[in-house]
Amino acid sequence: MTDARPARLGLLLALACALALASSWGYCLQDDAFISFRYAQHLVDGHGLVFNPGEAVEGYTNPSWTVLSAALLALGLAPELPIIAAGVLGLLGVISVGWRLAATRGGPAAVGAAGLIALHGGASLEAVQGLESTTFAALVAAGLWARLSELRAEGEGATPSKMPVSALLCAAAALTRPEGWLLMALLEGLPLLGRALPGPSGGPRAALATIPARLPAWGSFLLIAGAHIVWRWLTYGELVPNTFFVKVGGTEAQALRGLRYLADQAWAQPTGAALALAGAALSLGGLRGPAAARAQAALTLSLPAVFLAYVAAVGGDFKATGRFVLPLLGPLGLLAGAALAAAGARLGRPWLPVAAALVLGGLDLGRQLPALRAAADERNVVALRDAAVGRFLHENARPDAVLAIHSAGAVPYYSGLRTIDMWGLSDKHIGRRQVATMGQGMAGHEKTDYDYVFSRDPDLYLPQDQLLTPTPAELPVPSDFPPDFERRYRQLSVQVGEEGWLNLFVRADAPPIWRAGGGG
Repeated sequence: MTDARPARLGLLLALACALALASSWGYCLQDDAFISFRYAQHLVDGHGLVFNPGEAVEGYTNPSWTVLSAALLALGLAPELPIIAAGVLGLLGVISVGWRLAATRGGPAAVGAAGLIALHGGASLEAVQGLESTTFAALVAAGLWARLSELRAEGEGATPSKMPVSALLCAAAALTRPEGWLLMALLEGLPLLGRALPGPSGGPRAALATIPARLPAWGSFLLIAGAHIVWRWLTYGELVPNTFFVKVGGTEAQALRGLRYLADQAWAQPTGAALALAGAALSLGGLRGPAAARAQAALTLSLPAVFLAYVAAVGGDFKATGRFVLPLLGPLGLLAGAALAAAGARLGRPWLPVAAALVLGGLDLGRQLPALRAAADERNVVALRDAAVGRFLHENARPDAVLAIHSAGAVPYYSGLRTIDMWGLSDKHIGRRQVATMGQGMAGHEKTDYDYVFSRDPDLYLPQDQLLTPTPAELPVPSDFPPDFERRYRQLSVQVGEEGWLNLFVRADAPPIWRAGGGG
């Protein structure tokens, strides 16, 4: 790689920029992180990977992340800060691998790709919210890098490696997010399609002839990821997590919302999006080259396109971080690097387009910062509030009390109470419920069943709004609650130390909710 020393310095600056940006958000753990912590705590306590002891429902989508949380708990460590650190390491990883991917286009291209990823404000915020998103993005980028390296070696006539690195990375990705299966299919299937295109030493027969050499990679992936699917079926009775049924409806409205989501993400990062499109256009020529070049071009061009189509089909996401497109940071960085390299070659000044792109990327970040800061500040308030409420319930509520709540993360984790998840991530009945308006509400928060929830007679219902207020608040009863709710439940406001007043509903005929001397 030419310009090696400036390129390495550029990588270090990109990593430092990302680390500084991630550190600026403060404590803003996402509520979903605590769902994994709750599963992890029950695993450590001997109940298995369950949300409620005795209920086999897979309400998490990140098995490796949840097991990591369990390992931390087993060591006597609170998982919050170590998990944030792991997310930041994932961010630094995707920047580093993005740099490596684009390095084939030269040092300036590598710096441009790494810098644009580092300037993705949503990625830096997502990294500190306790979820697996950036680690999965790093695995996607690493899997693509390994597969392209394998394809280049094959094109140069090298003996295929006996170590199926790309497949092992895909297996790790599949244990981190279900989309790891899609990654494996794309990394293996797209090169075959590229080889099957008409061209030198190509065609369907030539593509099929490469399959035997890939069988060890496929077998390695299936041995690891397939074993997890078998375990899932034996444990939960499903081939996919319960969250799949909660979030996917297959409606036209959901697809349209997904397209709007992609448009919003492109508008949030117009510099990176435009460069990636330009790089894709420039890479089309590879589809007319030798078979090995066609395989690589088909992979680099089609992987982002297929993944984006998947994101649109599932309806996108509700978060400001753009977490559903973060897995493409590495692949899109590679395309952006190709565009920067081509522009630099045309101008005869390879660093000039990179400098311009990073300035424009910085302006994009500046435009995003107010919304991202507001999202981080809101998460800070909610995370601290829910932790205070959960700890109060743990110390004062009857240990056998049953809680019903929509945001079933931090409060259930800290309280330890049996919980009805009213958005259904960890509830099979709600997850399987058909909703005619799927795609018209907030992604991932569209399913519930209040008649079902309150037929289970929860002792406590905690509202989504006005949960903790400076003074006691009068709570409205939602119009779609069961008609006998006001007869069966009474509102109660309880002081939670100096944090404020906890406003909730208590079942009127329940045994005393509070332990002796607790809860007021």
